[in-house]
Amino acid sequence: YFVLNYFRYIIILTQIVVIGVFFYRLMQDQKIVKLEQDVKHDQRILLIMGGLVDEAQALEKKTEKLEVFIDGQELFKKRLMYIFSSTPEDITISRMSVNEEYIQINGVATNYIYIRSFNEKMKKSKYFMGSEIVELSRKSDVEYTFQLSIPLKKKPSNG
Repeated sequence: YFVLNYFRYIIILTQIVVIGVFFYRLMQDQKIVKLEQDVKHDQRILLIMGGLVDEAQALEKKTEKLEVFIDGQELFKKRLMYIFSSTPEDITISRMSVNEEYIQINGVATNYIYIRSFNEKMKKSKYFMGSEIVELSRKSDVEYTFQLSIPLKKKPSNG
């Protein structure tokens, strides 16, 4: 009789352990399924955000290019404004050509002193690397034609 009771308790204890392991395994499986769902959700978010991040980076690059372009335009505007504001009234600019390296000015003046004065102002400017009178000729008793070449600085100094 004792052995039968002993085996009965062993069977009950074994069933309790099996049920406990079953519930433990069920809880672990639920955690795994939840983690897999979280990973899939995060992957979808990353996939969506990856496109947005790429778009944002492309937009940032375009913005930087625009800023450089606008800065270049502002510098160009300042250079032209300096030239026009420094041009004496007795000088008439007949032609101006501009490229990335220099500005070439052709004009007419009533006196060569005005041309020399204009040339000196361009030499002292923070926007230019100097200035050179390439051509100077007397057109008549009251007119001088000139050509001025002004090399550009890449970035002007402040001041």
